[in-house]
Amino acid sequence: LSSFHGVTRNPWNLANNTGGSSSGAAAAAAAGYGPLHLGTDIGGSVRLPAGWCGLVGFKPSLGRIPIDPYYTGRCAGPMTRCMDDCLLLMRYLAQPDARDATSLPPEVLDWSAEPLSVRGLRVGLQ
Repeated sequence: LSSFHGVTRNPWNLANNTGGSSSGAAAAAAAGYGPLHLGTDIGGSVRLPAGWCGLVGFKPSLGRIPIDPYYTGRCAGPMTRCMDDCLLLMRYLAQPDARDATSLPPEVLDWSAEPLSVRGLRVGLQ
């Protein structure tokens, strides 16, 4: 809810909420306003809007994506319409930054995903 913009609605159903303080980015992503969106998360403000709007989104480890000014406990996280876009965004966001005292040291991370196969897996039902 914003006094300037009003209530953010879920693009999939305008009667529904978008779920958190990063809901504007989630609504924009779900509505197709762009492929790459970013939110900040302390208690679910990326994860809830992403889940409620049918997006890929997560809260990375503290310091994986630097924030200036930093706040211990707050993480930036991606919100995208597909996993490939999420991995692309993380490839560029997950870099160290001296302005963030919680920023993690440089690390070579493989932000790619190979297609998974279910061949050979067994499924059990009760």
